[in-house]
Amino acid sequence: MKRLTAISFALLALISCRSIVLEDRNDCPSFLFFDVGNKDDFGSYESVCVGLFRYPDGEPMSSDTTSMSAICDKSFYLDIRRTDAVEGFGLLGFSSSLRQGGTTLTAPFGEQFCPVFRFSYMARVEPESFTVPVRFTKEHAKVSVQFTGIESFRETGGRFPFDIVVKTNTSGFDALTGQAVKGAFQYRPPEEKPGLFRFNLPRLSDRNLTLELYGRPGIYQREGHLDTFDLWAVLEENGGISWEEENLPDIYIEIDYRETAVSVRIDPWDKSDIQYEF
Repeated sequence: MKRLTAISFALLALISCRSIVLEDRNDCPSFLFFDVGNKDDFGSYESVCVGLFRYPDGEPMSSDTTSMSAICDKSFYLDIRRTDAVEGFGLLGFSSSLRQGGTTLTAPFGEQFCPVFRFSYMARVEPESFTVPVRFTKEHAKVSVQFTGIESFRETGGRFPFDIVVKTNTSGFDALTGQAVKGAFQYRPPEEKPGLFRFNLPRLSDRNLTLELYGRPGIYQREGHLDTFDLWAVLEENGGISWEEENLPDIYIEIDYRETAVSVRIDPWDKSDIQYEF
């Protein structure tokens, strides 16, 4: 009886995933965990969308949504089989309004971009489990446009008489590479306070960025298109912004329309100064 038991355990050892001499991973999972380097910049329960692909052929393997706390305490993992290397991404602030085409994410025409943060990774698959270091980068610029001198529009009763429309040739980005994706982008932001408009832009692919001014029906004496500001030139003349920075900054633009004066402030992203809602 003891001899049979010993033989049984020997057979179990031979067929165990850990004891296969040729290390065939086809049926033996390896578990991928993430080590987020800047996890303290974000809330624990914010939703993160994670994608997994075979490397180098880019074949999708899985995607899932979890919380930051699950990633950080390593209760979230990706089950990997039948491949030697993987790549993928994580998205925080991802909105279902974005259009998806493979790994590209673009804002629908007429909508603004989302306040997205992203990480990407590529790693060889290790036996049993392995951890990949990642770091979220800010993939959007939050732009505030404030028109001043509103009190000079006496004929409008103190109301700001214009609507604005923002246009560019970049509609999104590739979640794996972070590269800008060309496409028509147009958004008419609502007025939050008198003369104040806010909107998010993705990383830009070229120098095309304009702000158009329209007279409001029933408020301004002229309706329709009134003026166009070349925002790219405005930003370039006022200190510039690199759309290739690891974390895109936030931009504050002040426009005195009566005096045709424009000033710009570019603020590096600081999570302690800006509250994001995901």
